[in-house]
Amino acid sequence: MKELFLTALFAAFFSTVAFAAQRVETADLNTDGRPDKWTTFDGERRVKAEQDSDFDGRVDRWFIYDQKGSLRKSAQDKNKDGKPDSFRELVKGRSLVLQEQDRNFDGRIDRRSLLEWKPDRKMPLYTNRLEYLIVPGYVSLWTEEDKDFDGKIDVYTNKAKKGSPSRVGQPIDKPPQEPGALTTP
Repeated sequence: MKELFLTALFAAFFSTVAFAAQRVETADLNTDGRPDKWTTFDGERRVKAEQDSDFDGRVDRWFIYDQKGSLRKSAQDKNKDGKPDSFRELVKGRSLVLQEQDRNFDGRIDRRSLLEWKPDRKMPLYTNRLEYLIVPGYVSLWTEEDKDFDGKIDVYTNKAKKGSPSRVGQPIDKPPQEPGALTTP
């Protein structure tokens, strides 16, 4: 009986210590007196965050951080049903992003894109002659899309490789495996 008591005491002590190490900080982003963002910390490291970005009183954005406290994944509820329907995962820091969307809000991904950050991305600027304006931003390497929402890819574009194999007609349930594209460093 003494051993059971000591085990329970030991477990209670360490669960209290573990709980005390995690804390939640709130922020009032629109200064209305109510918190709009809740960030969970484990010690000094950010673990996750939730945000009410449109200030309607309901969480509509979620953030997950990696072991270093850097942003790793985010999700957003665009149709205001309380469930995320747009997802972003930073694959190689911020240079590669896997973006997934549930555009008809049925709980299944129907559009997936791999985006790459281009600091020297050019946009045409038409004045008296054609010029280019440098506008840093993400460009799509490939996109697969289920336009008729039957669970199979209808359109696949790969801007990274010329003459790439077609994925049309394949299920969109699992992320495609481009060599090395989806592995983390």
